[in-house]
Amino acid sequence: MILSFVLVQLLAGLTAAAHVVYVSPIGNDTWSGSLPDPAPCQCDGPLRTLPHAVQVAAAAGAAELRMRSGTYRLTEVLLIAGISDLLIAPYNGEVVNVSGGQELAGTWARHGPSGLWIMDVSAPRNVSFNQLFRDGAQRLIRAREPEQGDFFTIAANLNGSLANTGFVYQGNVLDFMAHDSLDALAQSDVILYRSWQSSRRSIVKVDPSTHTAMLDYPAGIEPTGNSGGRFIVENLLAAVDSPGEYFMDTAAGTLWYYPLPGEDPSVHVFVAPIVVGDLVRIENCTNVTIAGIAIMHADWDRPHALQHSGNVQAASFLQTAAVHFVGSTKCSLIDTEVAHYGEYGVWFDSNSTGNAVIHAFVHDGGAGGIRVGRGNPLPDEPLDGRSGGNLIDESTVVLGSHVFREGNGVLLQKTSGNELARSEVAFFNAVGVSVGWTWDYQPSEANHNYIHDNHIHHLGNGDLSDLAAIYLLGISPGTIVEHNLVHDTLAFTQYAHGIYLDQAASDILVTMNIAYNTLAASLYQHFGRDNNVTNNIFAYSEGGYGTVWQDADPSFGPSNMTFTHNIVFMDERAGAVFECPYLGNGTFASNVYYNASGSLSASFPSLVPGSCNRSLAEWQAAGQDAGSIAVDPLFADPSVYNFTLSPASPVLALGIKPIPMTGFGPTSPVAWRPTCNAPPGQVFSCGVPIVGHSTIYGADYTCGASVHVACNPGFVAVGPTVPTCGPDGWPLARCLPAV
Repeated sequence: MILSFVLVQLLAGLTAAAHVVYVSPIGNDTWSGSLPDPAPCQCDGPLRTLPHAVQVAAAAGAAELRMRSGTYRLTEVLLIAGISDLLIAPYNGEVVNVSGGQELAGTWARHGPSGLWIMDVSAPRNVSFNQLFRDGAQRLIRAREPEQGDFFTIAANLNGSLANTGFVYQGNVLDFMAHDSLDALAQSDVILYRSWQSSRRSIVKVDPSTHTAMLDYPAGIEPTGNSGGRFIVENLLAAVDSPGEYFMDTAAGTLWYYPLPGEDPSVHVFVAPIVVGDLVRIENCTNVTIAGIAIMHADWDRPHALQHSGNVQAASFLQTAAVHFVGSTKCSLIDTEVAHYGEYGVWFDSNSTGNAVIHAFVHDGGAGGIRVGRGNPLPDEPLDGRSGGNLIDESTVVLGSHVFREGNGVLLQKTSGNELARSEVAFFNAVGVSVGWTWDYQPSEANHNYIHDNHIHHLGNGDLSDLAAIYLLGISPGTIVEHNLVHDTLAFTQYAHGIYLDQAASDILVTMNIAYNTLAASLYQHFGRDNNVTNNIFAYSEGGYGTVWQDADPSFGPSNMTFTHNIVFMDERAGAVFECPYLGNGTFASNVYYNASGSLSASFPSLVPGSCNRSLAEWQAAGQDAGSIAVDPLFADPSVYNFTLSPASPVLALGIKPIPMTGFGPTSPVAWRPTCNAPPGQVFSCGVPIVGHSTIYGADYTCGASVHVACNPGFVAVGPTVPTCGPDGWPLARCLPAV
């Protein structure tokens, strides 16, 4: 209640006695900025440009910078540095946008019978960009081959010293690039996939006689990897062959566009981000609050990506964010939208402590959503000076991974004491929430992080593999994962878990969570020690995987966990109760196991290391799972994922506590799902549909439009194959391996 009162005070501007500076699109930077409107004499009034207004507010020691309605376009990063006790917010609740994008001013012209349109963007000044937004909101497709949902195949790696410097492609799929000029090749990208990450490079040479493509820099990953040896190519003229695709020819200053069916590009505004990386940077500040503002249109750093992508997971090689806090404390983003950006949305970087993101809407990102800390400390950063103690609350972080597929929804690296609460994290092609950054039993800088009451769903989306809704690493005393609803994880090939305790994850409490519809184990512990997994519901693992899985790496010593008072609920989609090989030790007691499609399989671990061939009775006779039972828990309606326990449920006698099906995600959620009767300015598009192992036919993604999902050979569709974009997005099919 106290926090809510403070927010109301901030946003309502009830600080009448405070020194206020005003800025307006109709202002003048020669004026004082002390008035919200131009004076009748046109001799004083609000300032005009946001960077200048920040400077004036800082110099004057102002308590507030109030922004009049309109769009404030930036041509370089907005630096807010060395400031204390400043509120930046709209004036009287007006609508304010801060954009790093430029409206393209050229004239569209048809290009003969090709169906393409072209625009000269060399005047008034040549622009270079890697993203394009129709009407400032709808992300268009950077021309790619093959089309959405499909991939080319790598036939082989190169040998010896040439390894990772190129690859052999299958068939003749890249032969068409053999005669491209060096300029054309330099503008195009190839994205190589490997399980949980991807590597973006340029092709410098194609040899059709050997079907070999050579790269500008060695790939950060082995090209074939363990995810099918896949790749795509982007940003070349020959790929502009489907509606919604564009190609930016930077060398010629020409934009090529394939319009949507019935679209006349000349009646739309096309916005290109021209600010690369950081759009707003808050550096060495204290108690600076940004409230009620939309911050959008930041591009990604292509030269940096071409050298460094793929070297480490979670797209953590990226060095910028749309809103980037460095060395700042007690700063806040409140009721702020961060959208249409190229790298991460918000980042509490080094030495940023005690900050907060509250009721934010972070969406449509090139990589991840919100990031805290970094993987390695700066050379002059002491161990106790890393970022920590930050709060992410009541926020919506969705629809990322558009450029860097491995971007995570929320990424907490070497950072402690943070809280992620009452938020929704969804539709990233990798991990939803990642906590920790140490892969062995060395002392970890990530501990006492609290992840609770969140709704985390639709991760992987058939694009990457070896991922999870919630992913944890390293020794993490005091870290708690509590009362989260996680569901719908889908890998390209394998391993899309619900809750994933990866290498050395230890001393973690996992309790009161619900995980279902996972294309692998609902709970997986790679190896770790002394984790307490208690009073959770693990349901509907898919793809023939067991619902619970513990692995171990002998080189790191024993692995163990305590597993008590959990409900494991299965049907024909799960292969077993336990996934094999099952390694490691643990204490199991007072659990419930139930197969809604028949009897439990004999899949409990045996004395033979790694084997899973015991019945529950045999497992109990060996001293495990004392008090556990195989019984229907009597959920309200598990067919629609209502796991509310009946008052008559027999599991209550075991001491299992009912898990409320309410309280997941924001209490005042953002209406981010498109609606066909949306008010002016709201996005009508469902976005590009993503279904792994398929080809998507159709390019109209607006409300009421339909596409066709065709599963690849060896896969079968579960769900609608001709979905229609509606208020809840795409009701998409899932292409699962044929049995």
